[in-house]
Amino acid sequence: MGKWEKLMRCLKFYESRSIQSLTEDKIVGFEIQNRIHLPQEYRNFLRVFGAGRFGDFIEIYRPSSHTYHRVSEITLEWAREYIKEYPSKDVVWDRELDDLLSHAFIFGGDDRTNYVLWDLRSYQSSDDSYDIFWLDGVDFIDDGIDYSNDVVYKIGRDFYEFICNFCCGLESYRILPDSRPPQPGEIRYEFTQYVEYVNKRDDIK
Repeated sequence: MGKWEKLMRCLKFYESRSIQSLTEDKIVGFEIQNRIHLPQEYRNFLRVFGAGRFGDFIEIYRPSSHTYHRVSEITLEWAREYIKEYPSKDVVWDRELDDLLSHAFIFGGDDRTNYVLWDLRSYQSSDDSYDIFWLDGVDFIDDGIDYSNDVVYKIGRDFYEFICNFCCGLESYRILPDSRPPQPGEIRYEFTQYVEYVNKRDDIK
């Protein structure tokens, strides 16, 4: 787990005294409760960083029953209903997007209704990971928009590289459209730790 601790030392780290560390038993309990396998690198990240936000950009959620039901399931159901109500001009693409969302799990996002998710169909034991996608929730807001091919963007698979290159680096400016590359000194190399989307009553016992 040394690489996560090394990354932490490269960031300005704002620690929350109220956050509780996630033990392996709690993580396994979440997996059993929600019938999902969490990649090992995500588990390692949770033990070192917990939940929180990188700079003013992406939040990485802490797994809990509250996160899964209130953020992942409800958000994905809403997105699928939107596709049915406001289909694009490409019926095949709509079907593929609906299938992706029906097999997705949200583990992060930003404050503009954009989310980061795993495609649970894509798991491979060789790397113990899933394909990582960016779901552009903003494009779902304008009724009737032709959002074909402009809603989901594949980021990669490796969770550590996702954190280093996308959350802390410049990869998001290459992948996401209409992103203005930052000027020197604009990137905030910091992590603010907090319990996001967690209700203590719903948290893993």
